[in-house]
Amino acid sequence: MFTKLVILIPTRNRGELACRSVMSVVKSQAKLPVDVIISDNSTDSKESAVIDSFLAEQAPRGVSLIRPPTPLAMTEHWQWAITRAMSVHDASHFFMLTDRMLFKDGALPDLLAITEKYPDELISFTYDRIDDYSRPISYLPLPRTGLLYRMDTRDLLRLTANMVFYSCFPRMLNSVAPRNVLAKLEGRYGSVFASVSPDYCFCFRVLGMIPAMLYYDNSLLVNYASDRSNGASFSRGITTRDSADFERNLATGAFNSETPVPGIRTVGNAVIHEYCSVREQSNDDSYPEVALRPYLNHLAREISAFLDPAARASASKILADEGWRATNGFKWRLLKTSLALRLLAMRKRKFGTLDEAIRYATTHPSKNKPWVSRIHRRYGRQILPLS
Repeated sequence: MFTKLVILIPTRNRGELACRSVMSVVKSQAKLPVDVIISDNSTDSKESAVIDSFLAEQAPRGVSLIRPPTPLAMTEHWQWAITRAMSVHDASHFFMLTDRMLFKDGALPDLLAITEKYPDELISFTYDRIDDYSRPISYLPLPRTGLLYRMDTRDLLRLTANMVFYSCFPRMLNSVAPRNVLAKLEGRYGSVFASVSPDYCFCFRVLGMIPAMLYYDNSLLVNYASDRSNGASFSRGITTRDSADFERNLATGAFNSETPVPGIRTVGNAVIHEYCSVREQSNDDSYPEVALRPYLNHLAREISAFLDPAARASASKILADEGWRATNGFKWRLLKTSLALRLLAMRKRKFGTLDEAIRYATTHPSKNKPWVSRIHRRYGRQILPLS
């Protein structure tokens, strides 16, 4: 039974972003069974002061603040925060809203309605991105069906092993989890989050633990501040202040150590590290072995997008040493992807300021197109009623 949703916002040295995330909830929160917890893991006292001032001046209803005794690495912080939230709140459901995400207007009531109808299910959804790294700032909402699918989790694990990562993959930053699902993870693994990337660690642990989940094919959130994203920095092949801080807190040799080619630093390789880690821990035949050729091709596509020529050359050499060569089929797929991205870019809305982009992205509802599922959706076979 659904009783209340706790939205946990973990943050580190991003005080202003965290406060903006809170406000995106507070706008829709009135009379809703929702509490918000900011977990401030900052090492910069000025960033913590921004949060303190915001809470003192705004006094938003149902919003509280917690801080670990000492700053923690990202994964340890997520685990500390979810443990604390579950111990001090008797809520039935939990969700991690990262400090670079904002709820769209009206999205939270929609999510709660689905959660109340299907209280025992893990429910994922998706989000749109604002590109505020490049100039001009742009926003491109992708087509969604607006439908609710029941997903076979074994299908998602097979897709992962072949380097196919859909937006439906549940990562806690895009999914609402019932308390009993989190408790089962704790019982099986000793924690909800672990390893290097806590979101994907959660994803692959939970996909192997439950037979099915729900996916609401709708963009409920807006992702922005891409210059502060660890994943985006790896995609560009560059190091930022945030990504350097993230890596400093990793155990020696932890990054991508479980992958077939540990030396390549891309998002896809980080995802496969989590998959391989969970596969090894679980000793469960539900997790297929990673298909080597799709894996190498995926890394090659990511490397081709690196902005730093030196990083691109270094990663390409590692790939070549592994025996990878670009086939004509690979070159053709790369060209098709490039053309598709250029066509999509023509549909982007451009903005002079980030505030303008955020205002538009959060206030203009997505135009769902159910017919999209007949063209390219590979989601579950069963479509469930929303109400």
